[in-house]
Amino acid sequence: MVYGNEDNNFGVTNDKEETKLVIFSMNEKLLQFIWQFQYYNLHELRTTSGLPLTIIHHGTYNTSQGPDFLNARIRVAQTTWVGNIELHVKATDWKSHRHSRDNNYNNVILHVVWEENRLIDLPFPTLELASRVPTFC
Repeated sequence: MVYGNEDNNFGVTNDKEETKLVIFSMNEKLLQFIWQFQYYNLHELRTTSGLPLTIIHHGTYNTSQGPDFLNARIRVAQTTWVGNIELHVKATDWKSHRHSRDNNYNNVILHVVWEENRLIDLPFPTLELASRVPTFC
């Protein structure tokens, strides 16, 4: 869960000595915002399989069909990858959206998920963000 006040601003407000807090469920638009503006802990990133990960360039937000971010550059262990990044709230969204059957997703190099709810066999790494985003901003 991500926390914010009733005005949709992140954080906590104090209204007449009463703290009001609203809980937002994660959705793909919010996850895209977090990724685009790098509102997550970038230090010592690891893929879900445990390999060290460095984000060299997070990519350019895509407003058309296909992956969420284009022309990204990452390093996994000692290998540099260049391509696209797809974001999902849950890892299983990759299969439910049928991206493996869509040629627009052939150049994906990283699957960024809020929650790895199940291990998905993909030819590229996955990064889970839920534990890397502060609950209060």
